[in-house]
Amino acid sequence: MTSDLAVHPPSSRAPLGRGALLVLGCWLLLGLVETAKEWVGWQVRGTPRPLGLVAAVNLPFWLYWAALTPVVVALGRRLPLPGPRALRAVSVHAGVSLLAALGHAAVTAGFAVWVLAPSGELSDPSFWGQFRPLAEGYVLLEVLVYWMILGVARAVDADRGLAAARLGEASARADAARSEARAAEARLQALRMEVDPHFLFNSLNAVSGLVRRGDAKGATDMLARLGELLRVTLRYGRSGMVSLGRELEIVGEYLAIERVRFEDRLTVAIEASPEVRRAAVPPLILQPLVENAVRHGVAPTRGAVAVRIAARREGDRVRIEVIDGGEGPSPLREEGTGLRNTAERLREEFGGRARFELTTAEGGGGRAVLDLPWTPIGGESGA
Repeated sequence: MTSDLAVHPPSSRAPLGRGALLVLGCWLLLGLVETAKEWVGWQVRGTPRPLGLVAAVNLPFWLYWAALTPVVVALGRRLPLPGPRALRAVSVHAGVSLLAALGHAAVTAGFAVWVLAPSGELSDPSFWGQFRPLAEGYVLLEVLVYWMILGVARAVDADRGLAAARLGEASARADAARSEARAAEARLQALRMEVDPHFLFNSLNAVSGLVRRGDAKGATDMLARLGELLRVTLRYGRSGMVSLGRELEIVGEYLAIERVRFEDRLTVAIEASPEVRRAAVPPLILQPLVENAVRHGVAPTRGAVAVRIAARREGDRVRIEVIDGGEGPSPLREEGTGLRNTAERLREEFGGRARFELTTAEGGGGRAVLDLPWTPIGGESGA
């Protein structure tokens, strides 16, 4: 049984640029999610806590970074890395990141004593008794969060500068005969840019879960892989076309991040010959399909789930399948933003020469199929 994804026109969106509100919203949402999760946990364990009390303990942990993020971004722009004063910049950022980490521990400890000490729920109600374990267990992780914010802000600024430069260069060469092509490229660019913050938020949410569980090693590994993935996507995400091999590298980095979270519950298989890896594909075209396979196939399934990516050449066509072995009917049929973007991007790039299908895999789970024209990228091995 096959279901073709309906394509809808992109919805109008408010202009980006309200950075402070965006930062506050992201951190506040993470805090609310963690608050709700902890409150439900108390209910399930039979020791209910008032929602207001749980929120008072949890939200300051996240709102601290909401308040500090604009400061980190501003300092990063004042002392950029890399930059002409690299040694001074590294020294300043190292000192500020340590102070930020210790300050976070102090704020969290202070709120814990203020809120929980009167009810007798703390074994050691003193400030030092709460501050010391937080400082010992979280300082390194908090320092990494500081540097992650710094790195993401730097990458976004660099990417915006590059996009602005390219747009200005294109505008200088524009004429009436190419106006329709520029409009199509602008629509395609908007669709691509929707993928980046969506995935980044999911990854940061996964990191936050590891932080709250005290899994410093898992969070550190995930942050390192996230940094590598951002580097790769910023390098190739604005290209007109990339090789399937490069696309599989990006997807591989993403799945490596998810394996930190799911461990043995997630297994991955990628089947693509050296020849088919040279196929030209739109950048980040597989990302939303693999994300959906993980979110709807792996996450809700208790046992191990395999995510399989298979690509093969069929004459003048390339067929790419993303299959998950999750339980139940195909969750990939859900018409989310990422899937609508995939269909719209294929329409922009190939017109009617590409096909996108969502089906139920044999035995349950989901199968997403891309059928594209075969066009090799010359000079790239695609390995």
